[in-house]
Amino acid sequence: MIPTEQSAQDWLSHQGIETHKNGRLTPDLIAEDGSAYEVKRLVGGNNITFQPGQIEKIIQSNAVVLVFEEEGKEPIVIIPPSELQGQRYGSISLYKLRERPPMNGLMNVIVKDFPDEVWRNFKS
Repeated sequence: MIPTEQSAQDWLSHQGIETHKNGRLTPDLIAEDGSAYEVKRLVGGNNITFQPGQIEKIIQSNAVVLVFEEEGKEPIVIIPPSELQGQRYGSISLYKLRERPPMNGLMNVIVKDFPDEVWRNFKS
């Protein structure tokens, strides 16, 4: 469990909500009553990022997003899943990362398309 998730679990426990880690899946924490929590850390000031498809999973599971500052012990903001459709929530920017092509496919194209003289210069 990463430190931000541990802070969230500790904070929820102090609120009387016992949770367990949801493996490496979204949402991060599941409570005994079935409620779900996704934990995010602010990066670059007021930004949080979501992996491709993650917002959809958060909305489907009706998970609340708990946003922490670096080394924070309690969330600075709690975002309901219904508020994740836009690009902002108050002063926080919501960044949705795009799906990337598999790296091995990209490397095959690059290796195949380099002329021999480029490889000779690169190796020397």
